Order: sequence, then C-alpha cells, then structure tokens
Amino acid sequence: QVLYYTPLASDTYSKDGSHFIRSEDLSVFINSNEWNVDNTVFEEPPHYFLVYIPSPDKTPLFVEGDTPITSFRMRQWGSVFLHNPSSACVDASANAVGDADLK
Repeated sequence: QVLYYTPLASDTYSKDGSHFIRSEDLSVFINSNEWNVDNTVFEEPPHYFLVYIPSPDKTPLFVEGDTPITSFRMRQWGSVFLHNPSSACVDASANAVGDADLK
C-alpha cells in the first residue's frame, strides 16, 4: 500500500551503476509539507519510520560515504530506510500476466 508518493527533493548522482544521495542533502530529504507526515499534533513528538522505494531509474539508491548505506536518522524526526527492490521486482514485464495465464 502506498500511503504517500513524492519525488526526491534533492538531486542524486550516478557512479558505477548505483545512485547516491549526498550526505549534506539528507536534511532536505524529508519535505514534511509535501509528504504530509506531520499532520497531527502530539503531546510528545512521534518518531517516524519511513521506507523510501526509489523509482526504477534511481535503483539502487544509497547515501554516499566511505561505505554506502541504505538508512539514516534525522534528529527530532525519525528514521529513513532506502529499500532497493531486486531487478525482478522492478521489471514490470517479469510480473506481467500473459494470455496463457488467463486460460
């Protein structure tokens, strides 16, 4: 189930077949106004857990660093996990239903 969809607020760059977000761009990764995640007032601030699935043309997506990572924390907001589906999941033709399947 897709609860919210929005494109990335920051640019990525490609290297060796992978895509990367610059670590200095993580502060703008979450756009609360566009993502509609801060729409309730709580007595205690919540800790959000967000799973971001990049579009097929941005897969695999990592946060740059000495060792590329797929998760990060944002102080006073929560955590983000970058989920990179396998190529079989990304390839729509692999999940297509053919005429033989319908008989």
